[in-house]
Formats: sequence, structure tokens, C-alpha cells
Amino acid sequence: MWIQCGFPQHVPMSSMQRLGAVRGSLLTALLALGLVLLVVVCVFLLLDNRSPNRSQAVDTSASSRTNEQSTPSPTATTKRTPTRFRPTLRTRELQILNGPYFAVGYDNQRKNPAWVLYEIDGAISHPGASPTRPASFQTDFRTSAHVSHQDYTNSGFDRGHMYPAYAAWSRHGSEGFLATFTCSNIVPQPHSVNAGIWEELEEAIAGRHGRGGGWAEKLGHLTVINGPVYGTKPERLRAGVTIPESCFSIVLDWQEAQHTYRVLAFQIPNVDGTRGPLTRWITTIKRIETETGLNVFAGEAESLRAGLETKLAEALW
Repeated sequence: MWIQCGFPQHVPMSSMQRLGAVRGSLLTALLALGLVLLVVVCVFLLLDNRSPNRSQAVDTSASSRTNEQSTPSPTATTKRTPTRFRPTLRTRELQILNGPYFAVGYDNQRKNPAWVLYEIDGAISHPGASPTRPASFQTDFRTSAHVSHQDYTNSGFDRGHMYPAYAAWSRHGSEGFLATFTCSNIVPQPHSVNAGIWEELEEAIAGRHGRGGGWAEKLGHLTVINGPVYGTKPERLRAGVTIPESCFSIVLDWQEAQHTYRVLAFQIPNVDGTRGPLTRWITTIKRIETETGLNVFAGEAESLRAGLETKLAEALW
């Protein structure tokens, strides 16, 4: 009796123990796998949350850069949008157009850029004459103005580049060159201005094939902001594009030792027959701001703005 009762009870107990051990191992493995997955998800979420903040730090608007911090030294120009300055217009909001090589503050009401900003570095890296110009300027459908190449046809005005085609070609090649032929990068200019004193200023900044690399080669890195200035009652082309009374150019040269910029500012009449020398048209950023309604250094430290806006250069570089 003892054998019959004891033997059957001994075998089931051993099987249950083995089954329990297997179940315990599986449970432990599942818990370990779950813990690993949890760690992976947490790391992914952490990286995902940090990435937009880094992008925002690069693309931040001028209004968020109000703290008086050390001015960062500019870096070499690459295929990127310049991010340092974003001028604002006091009377209405501009449409910011960021693209390779240059940025635009577009005024859809005027059907013109209020400002165009680009950076230019060092010596000419693409020697030779500029490539053949495209047959037409492209409409920038990001804007609501939708200015077209034909809007200037037979108007008596050139399609005047604000980001110069040669500056783009000489530092960025064909891709940069073609990027300038968009209607959000032009304002009406008389041919004698566009091909005369304005081109002379462009050459002083970027140089020309066979004549050196201009101030950019001499100084290493420049930031340039160009745009139109309107009178009290500006005229318009038939398509509604506003004709500037003059055009401004602000050239900034970073001074590492002083931790600030040197400034050359120009305001050139947009009138047929306007001539140089360039020194004749030197002005201050403050005057440009007064006549355009722009706040060129919006969001920048007051210590930086105060020293730049009223500075009147005494000579060219």
C-alpha cells in the first residue's frame, strides 16, 4: 500500500517542478525583454525631443534672440541659409523665405523683397565668366504676390538682383547662380543703375573674373543685406510691382578682436543716370531704417545695435 500510494505521488511532483522552472525562466526572459524595450523607447523619445530644439536654435526668429549674450563669430558660408540677422518691418509682417545661399524678407504688398541677406567668403572658387543666364526669372510661388518674369517686360526697368548672380556663381557655382533668378530676389532698377553704380558695388564686394575677389577675398567673410527704399508716393509697374526710389546695401565685416562688426552702408538713388563714386552714397544704417521702416538688428543685443546703427564709414575698405 505504501508503494502504490507513494510512487504515484512522487512522479507528478517532479514534473510540476520542472514545469514551474520553465515558466519561471520564460517570465524572467519576458521581463528582461520588456525592460530592454522600455529603455530603447525612452532613449528614442529623449533624442526625438532634443532634435527640434537644436533645429530651433539654428532657425530661431529674431524676436527670440533678445538676451544680451556674447556675439557668436560667423562661420564659413556653405550651402545653407544665413541665420544671423532677420530684419523686421515696423508697419506689417514680412514673409521670410529661407533657401540655399540666401534669405529674403518678402513684402507681398509691395511685390518686392524688403530685404535680401547673403554671406560671402574668401577668394573666388569658381573662376571664369558666369554661365549663360536662364531665359527667364522664375515665379516664387511661396509668395502670394506671384510676380512673374513678364511683369517686367517692356516696363523700362531691369530685373535688378538683390543677391547678385556673380557673387553666387563665383562662390557656389552653377547651382548658386541659378538660385538667384527668382522673382522674389529682384526689384525694378533702371538699366543705367543696374549695370552701372549698383554693379560697381557688387563687384567691390564679390570681385570679378580677372580682377580679384573684392572685399570678400580681402577680409575673409562678409554679411550683406540689400533692399529697396520707397518714397512717399512710389509708382508701380503695370503689374503692381512697386518701383523703389533708391536701393540700400549694408555690408558687415566681423571684427574678432572687438567682438563686433565693421559697417559700410550705402543708399543709391534708383534714378537713371546715377553715378559714383561709391563714397558719394555712403550713409548710416539708422537712416536706412528711418526711410524703410526696417529694424535691421531686430532681436540683437542693444550694445551691438547702438554701435552699428549710427556709424558712418569714412572710406571704403
